[in-house]
Amino acid sequence: MPAHAALGYVTGIEPAMVSGGTPQPLYELLPGQTLPLAIQVFKNGVTDSAGAGGNIGCFLRTWTVDDFGGAQSAQTDTAMTYAGDAGAGSPPPNDRYVLNFRGVDGQKYEYTMFCRDNTDNTVAIPNPEDLTTGKVVAYAVRTGMVNWINENFLSFTGLGFQPASNLSTGQLSSDTWRVGGGVSMDYGTTRTGGFFARGETLVPTQSGVYGIPASSSNRAFILQPSFDPSSRLFDPGFIEMRLENTLQNRINTSLPIFVSYGLYSYGNTARMTAKLSYRVSNSKSSSESDIFTDVGTPYTFTLASSQVGTASFNVSINAAIESHDYIFIRFSFASSTPISGPPDAIGITSAQVDVNFGGLTPPAVVTTSQIAPASSAAGSVASSNAPAASSGAPVAGSSSVSRLSSSSSSKASVSGSAAAPSISVSRPATTGVVPSGTVGAGSAASMVSVSILTFLFAAVAHFAKML
Repeated sequence: MPAHAALGYVTGIEPAMVSGGTPQPLYELLPGQTLPLAIQVFKNGVTDSAGAGGNIGCFLRTWTVDDFGGAQSAQTDTAMTYAGDAGAGSPPPNDRYVLNFRGVDGQKYEYTMFCRDNTDNTVAIPNPEDLTTGKVVAYAVRTGMVNWINENFLSFTGLGFQPASNLSTGQLSSDTWRVGGGVSMDYGTTRTGGFFARGETLVPTQSGVYGIPASSSNRAFILQPSFDPSSRLFDPGFIEMRLENTLQNRINTSLPIFVSYGLYSYGNTARMTAKLSYRVSNSKSSSESDIFTDVGTPYTFTLASSQVGTASFNVSINAAIESHDYIFIRFSFASSTPISGPPDAIGITSAQVDVNFGGLTPPAVVTTSQIAPASSAAGSVASSNAPAASSGAPVAGSSSVSRLSSSSSSKASVSGSAAAPSISVSRPATTGVVPSGTVGAGSAASMVSVSILTFLFAAVAHFAKML
């Protein structure tokens, strides 16, 4: 393509528009937030010296749309700002350009980025494997948005579930949480042994529910599916949360309910895919056969054995919840590859729900766990057969490539930009060694929503307008 011959290439798309061959979801901006964007460009003899290469510019191209994937209008090119040199080499060979985008509140946008050589007006676009059209929408300021629940599982040490009236240290309230997938548990029940209370560990060794130290600020509420493929315990499985509208008024549907959550996975053999869904009911009970509405995009970690992965998401739900009705939010997990060994352990590190209560005094923030024992401080696990503490904390910063690269080191990490989804991967120890110490969690504030797929041929058609 002549554009590539003139400029060499563009790379370092942030946030990655394609990850592992899958187009990334819509970026949904809350009030006051912007979407940090970046692109890198290379031209031999121009960008590979210190400072900005001459006669080169990079741009954000946006279109407004009524529906994502539909007709585009109001095409706008906005110049990006040179932000230093990047890439492997000395000096770094690429020039990096950045822009923080928000747009008009309530407007839907599709976007891409490109760079232009002003000496001959040729254009460089992302390589085909990175090619799609990004999507973003900014929400106006909301009044009355308050926190309904904010759980980081910091005191959950995998000691099971009891009703709030009988809750002990290290447990979760079964009035708010339950698990499913080949096990019997309803809300308000006591489950403090067997599969339901495997304790805390960094490396699950048998199927069941665990509390895993994920960082100094949260733990992971984890399901380890059965190591015996014929059992199918917790595969598929789920973690479910129940919230009651205790007000005398319905929760307004004109503004979304926002659910922020973090995922955590420990790599075994079979990959697990996570998805979020919900339902609203006037019944306080829930069963595995109930029909739920999916929200957002299923997510699958790509982990090697003994690797740890974290990801953060923010999705929105439009639902009317009448007075004293319930909303059930379910985090479902199922193996996404043929089972030839034990599935990955997977669960959540945090769950926050923000709701507009229409200016009414909101109910008290739901609290679902108690203070953990001092001997079980978050972020550490004692292990009699463990080697010296090894850290699996991910390296901070943004990835400049859209797919993970192999590494021979004992830990490797990739962190997405704050725009989302935020992804990190680390290897706490070599295979067969039980590690101790902390496992790093990914950065928060990642924005994901419901619409994702833009087919490659449609994206290519958009870029044809530029050439």
